[in-house]
Amino acid sequence: MDREYLEDIRKEDEAFYQQELESILPHLNRVTLDGDTLYLAGEAGLLAKSDNMGESWERYYVDYTGSFFDIKPLDENTVLAVGLRGNIFVNRNQGEWEYVQTCSTSTLNSILFGSSDKVYALGNNGMMVSAQRPLPTSMRDPYANPADCQTDEGIEVSQIKDKAALLNATTFNGSNLAVTANGIKTLSLK
Repeated sequence: MDREYLEDIRKEDEAFYQQELESILPHLNRVTLDGDTLYLAGEAGLLAKSDNMGESWERYYVDYTGSFFDIKPLDENTVLAVGLRGNIFVNRNQGEWEYVQTCSTSTLNSILFGSSDKVYALGNNGMMVSAQRPLPTSMRDPYANPADCQTDEGIEVSQIKDKAALLNATTFNGSNLAVTANGIKTLSLK
């Protein structure tokens, strides 16, 4: 519906069209390359993939309208996305996106692969959410009352000592390096 609306106003007023375009279309927060596939995470529940290096995109449907900040495939059949207010979603075998309960409201900015059986979501306030692979299946509601929260099985939430926001991370020469609000740090993953 947004596209139809935009095309209608474009015919009438190009300047207004540009203004509306900026307010309607979600910002793009991360593009991840995995082999020949690109994955895209953005605002307003935007998750997409391209099998032709960005010439065309297939948007995933996620029953969530918040922002996503990272998306990565865990294996051939599983894709993980993290974002605003501690939200994690997993897609298995191109089915529906499933919510993973973290009981954290800190925004998750980046995904880091630990050992072969663990993956980490890194976020604001120094939050680190670790998950055993394969990720748990949750039937919980992402909009449920946080006071009633219980993490899904295999999920652990921890915080780095200085509580600096963890913005991005990678593994280099056997070390886990993170860009934080307090500079570049080596992360010790348990």
